[in-house]
Amino acid sequence: MEIYYFSQYDGLRPTTNPLADARFCCALSKAGAGVTLVLPYVFRRSNLPRRRVRELYGLDASMRLRRMPGPLFEALPSWIAVPILVACVFFAYLLIIARHRGRLTEVTVISRDANSLAPVLLLNHLLGSRRRSTVLHWAHELRLDRPRYRRVYRQVDGMLATNASILRDLAAAGPDYAKPSTVTYNFLPAKYLDPTPNRLEARQELELPAAVDIVVHTGKLGFGLAEIEHILAAAKRLSRVTFILTGGKPSVVRHFRSRCAADGMSNVVFTGFMHDPRRVRLYQRAADVLVSYYTPQDHAVEHNLPQKVFEYMASGAVIVSPAYPATADVLTSENSLIVPTEDPDALAEGIATALRDRQQSERLAGHALRDGGRFTIEARGPVILSLIEELRRERVDRAA
Repeated sequence: MEIYYFSQYDGLRPTTNPLADARFCCALSKAGAGVTLVLPYVFRRSNLPRRRVRELYGLDASMRLRRMPGPLFEALPSWIAVPILVACVFFAYLLIIARHRGRLTEVTVISRDANSLAPVLLLNHLLGSRRRSTVLHWAHELRLDRPRYRRVYRQVDGMLATNASILRDLAAAGPDYAKPSTVTYNFLPAKYLDPTPNRLEARQELELPAAVDIVVHTGKLGFGLAEIEHILAAAKRLSRVTFILTGGKPSVVRHFRSRCAADGMSNVVFTGFMHDPRRVRLYQRAADVLVSYYTPQDHAVEHNLPQKVFEYMASGAVIVSPAYPATADVLTSENSLIVPTEDPDALAEGIATALRDRQQSERLAGHALRDGGRFTIEARGPVILSLIEELRRERVDRAA
């Protein structure tokens, strides 16, 4: 079986989304499929050297990478970038059709991006049901408000989703959207479950003090994010606790550092963006408490499942998070400290409770670590591959 995964992210800047796509492909590759991760190329100054992509993403050696050349630049508005991406995918899929001439029924195409799937579905329609590939959408959100997403949901052979809330709400939208499906979750490298480095070792490597209480948030740092505002408000209430926020472009980091200095907050550290995901992992291992405080102002909390939640589960630190439909499959009162939403006071109290009641925090963190074993690349890959094989067999049988 040959699988082509079309990503709308170029991967030369290892942020959360391209990292998730790479881990998805690794899961299928380790399960035994032939996998090609197809990426656009975006021109930017901060690109990783290509030779470092496999190393920093931890890619399976058997997995292939293919670049789609195109005039894409970081600052392009979406109304220009999207048509360019669609054209790139169109011609890339034409090459796949030519490469697998007469054997396209053995090919599966997957993407999380509806724009990338549109040209694939169009060309498959022109080929006819007897000669086309199998197509799946990997949903990280549910966009029934957008016509192009609705078309993709109706036309694909199957649905993959990061959480059950997406599939439940899609099924409720009507019989046109009923598709064979499975929940993938987000993928956790099995090596993350390794207990090393421990908290003290991670702090030594990062040159952090051993005896202070440290709260860490890893993820996006940007202007106008309600999640960041709530975390900073909690930090102001807990002045004796050190808060570390990773990520952020230089201009964003300068803004927040200046703002905290003006507010007299000396307990917040901004690391800036880190090209190496392994260094982000060190901060997660160094924490006493890990915070994920997504809000409806920033995300579709019914369907958006943060990837960092899975990394947090394997950290050995207690997780403080609100409860949302998207995270209900993963975070419970048994493995995390659940706090009310949209409430900096409640967030601060939850963090203070986690630091005060160390016995409870250790119990929750231990439970999260055990639960994390269900979400590894090695555990989820065979489940997804089983659905893909079933869909391909059924489609080929129908065409015959």
